[in-house]
Amino acid sequence: MTRPRQDRMLSLLVREGEWVTAATLADALGVTPRSIRSYVTAVNARVPSGAAIESGPSGYRAGIDAAAALRASAAADAGTPRDRLHTLVRALLNDPEGIDVFETADALHVSPATLEADLGRVRSLLGGTGITLERSASTARLRGAEVAQRRLLSSLAHDEMEAGAFDFDALRRSLGGSSMGANVFGPFKPALVARMGELGYYVNEFGIADVLMHIAITADRASQGRSLEGTTGSPISEDRRAVAEVLDALVREHIGVDLGHGDLDHLAILVLTRVVAPGAAAPSERARENLDPQLEQV
Repeated sequence: MTRPRQDRMLSLLVREGEWVTAATLADALGVTPRSIRSYVTAVNARVPSGAAIESGPSGYRAGIDAAAALRASAAADAGTPRDRLHTLVRALLNDPEGIDVFETADALHVSPATLEADLGRVRSLLGGTGITLERSASTARLRGAEVAQRRLLSSLAHDEMEAGAFDFDALRRSLGGSSMGANVFGPFKPALVARMGELGYYVNEFGIADVLMHIAITADRASQGRSLEGTTGSPISEDRRAVAEVLDALVREHIGVDLGHGDLDHLAILVLTRVVAPGAAAPSERARENLDPQLEQV
């Protein structure tokens, strides 16, 4: 468990981009400040420069080689059964026509028998998701609603980001290497916080990581032509409409993707119910009342 906590700590520092006290990090990870000091030493040992994390009177902050330390951690896990399973699931999710078992086995440098065993693990992973794995000769494909497939992507991302610590490299692995990374979401986050502040909302800085993940998933799927239909049958409140307009503008500006009404409404509900606290009561509660129970699980 120590290495995942080290990765979570480093991810938090990268996300914050400024000094964070040992006590704050300890609270976030559920450990003692003494453990934080040992984690910093271990993380710095991953890179030759020893500059993954800087120390100072104000605490700790990400150093110039923080990204290299995260990549070193990812490389240590590469090729593991979990890594291969996630790669296989991503391939299935990204190709609605399915994958060729033999070609995929060759690409992953494993035998067809090993890949068949991995497909068995995929079936186990799909239990209760509403998604099924179909086989036709050498072709394997997933069948299920788009919202269920996004929920599966969310599960992979949470797993790779180790209990929710927002790590752009892990997110890119979860969605596939071509997805957007820190260069996009670095400026997106403060822009979203500022715009929500203009609407009178206070943003939970730790909770926003989960919403950023869902925005990345939504943009990635929409760019493949796999948008959500209308998310609820209820009338859209003014609060949801205003947040949807903010998200529409920011996604266009920073990501370059046009989202449909279903995707924007879904993201607006997530923002209102997961990361913001209104100055006056009610807006988020009204949004939650209109929330489709199926989407609340995504």
